[in-house]
Amino acid sequence: MKVAGFVLAIIGLIFSLIPLVGAFSIYLLIPAFLLSVIGIIVSAIKKKGKYGLAIAAVILSVIGGGIAIVQMKATVAVGEGLAEIQKSTGGEAIQVEITGFAGYELGEKLNPKEVNKKDLANGYVQRPAKRKFRNFEEIKLYFTPKTFVVYDIRSSEKGNFDDLKVIVASLEEKYKAKMGSLLDEYRFSGNHRTVSTGRGFGDINWISVQDNKLAKQNEKEKAEIVKSKADTTGL
Repeated sequence: MKVAGFVLAIIGLIFSLIPLVGAFSIYLLIPAFLLSVIGIIVSAIKKKGKYGLAIAAVILSVIGGGIAIVQMKATVAVGEGLAEIQKSTGGEAIQVEITGFAGYELGEKLNPKEVNKKDLANGYVQRPAKRKFRNFEEIKLYFTPKTFVVYDIRSSEKGNFDDLKVIVASLEEKYKAKMGSLLDEYRFSGNHRTVSTGRGFGDINWISVQDNKLAKQNEKEKAEIVKSKADTTGL
């Protein structure tokens, strides 16, 4: 019993020193502490007086437990920090439903007859804006390769950082929420859809409106097409 407690205490103490995961060492240190205390009590009752190993285990358990508590606080702090980062980069919950951009809607189905081989290879068709916003005139409609459903609508315009600020302010006004930011990208999401805007190369500001579920469907359909073309002849 005393030996088991001592071994657990050593393992628990070493485990407690590991950053972030050290908090879980408490599940080793508590049993080690209890086994050692019981060992001391049993030895006292039997009047053997050999407490050295058990006392050492108790001391190691207390030291490890203190470190584990510090690790718990650090783990909570890191978790809160990550949550804050996610909140700041993800933005506030939007108040207006995300439907599309420039007169095009997410989830709308393209006419397969109007999609050529180049469009299929690119994964998108290019169309003029139906409803103009600033100088976003050419719109790229990204579609799923089998069902031809629009899952992402993108466009870009020439502009500097001040122009991007105006775009962000315009989106925040429309969706009644504050966009989160990470470097030069701003976005917010709602109901599996995301609106994002940011800076590209060559003084380019861009906007993307995406349906995240349909984006996953796009990847699934692309994988199905690849699989359908697989040739096991000669393997």
